Amino acid sequence: MSDAAGWQQQRERSTVFMLRLIVAIARVFGRRVARVFLYPTVLYFVLAGGAQGRASRAYLRRVLGRAPTPADRWRHFFCFASCMLDRLFLVGGYTRGLDVRVTRDAGVQRLLDEGRGALLLLAHVGSFETIRVTGSVERRMPLRVVMDRAHGGVYTAILERLNPQLAAHILDAGERGPDFLLRLKAAIERGEIVCLMADRARDGEATLRVPLLGGAVALPMAPWIVASLLQVPVLTGFAVHRGGGRYDACIECFAERVQVERRTRAADAQRYAEAYARRLEAVLRDAPYNWFNFYDYWIDDARDDRAA
Repeated sequence: MSDAAGWQQQRERSTVFMLRLIVAIARVFGRRVARVFLYPTVLYFVLAGGAQGRASRAYLRRVLGRAPTPADRWRHFFCFASCMLDRLFLVGGYTRGLDVRVTRDAGVQRLLDEGRGALLLLAHVGSFETIRVTGSVERRMPLRVVMDRAHGGVYTAILERLNPQLAAHILDAGERGPDFLLRLKAAIERGEIVCLMADRARDGEATLRVPLLGGAVALPMAPWIVASLLQVPVLTGFAVHRGGGRYDACIECFAERVQVERRTRAADAQRYAEAYARRLEAVLRDAPYNWFNFYDYWIDDARDDRAA
């Protein structure tokens, strides 16, 4: 049984001291030396198992179409650890050794040329930080990111300390109600791209049962309701890690407008969520080790992965 908000209950395993130590090492010795610290960390997660290990095996079995090997599990956790480390480099401006390639389709480029705002839907796949940094810091896209400050507080605090400029462009996902919606609307009217995470539901949020990788998952309804209320273009963005320092980011137009009527609200939102899930699945098939939802994600999974 999926726990739609299970990710919110997971405790951070990182500490302020360790993160500061890694940042200091990165500044003095560079990315190559800092990456040495990933190996014992990844080994711990592979051997310890636990909820994250079960989630990894359940996902890999679906995306690979077979039982995952220890090498598969290593690659999955190492990809995650690499992306987390590179977030420190990206946010802190230490980009030596990183090769980030961002592509935008014609519709996205037209929006930017016209100075129009939009909603950009992101997922916990690869490193959305590549999109965030190249947009906000390098000013290629005027981004404002909706993030949950309450979850991942230690890590978020370190990232924001490294780059206060990015911190100023965060909207707290913990805020709700009409005032928050008005803040989103104002940002988009200024020509900014507002980023929402579309693959996880917060505790108490309405969800939609959507097919993904041969099973069913609970995706949040909120992005589609927000998009319909604001009547703005909707984009999707995925940035996958290809190994080493290489990241491929792709931003595409998803819909010029989203229409969710009050009388057919659930059915209308369902269609958009399913189309989004198909795009998400295509990305996962192409880059299977870039999935970073390490909790019980699938609904009514018939497999008892605890026995695996």
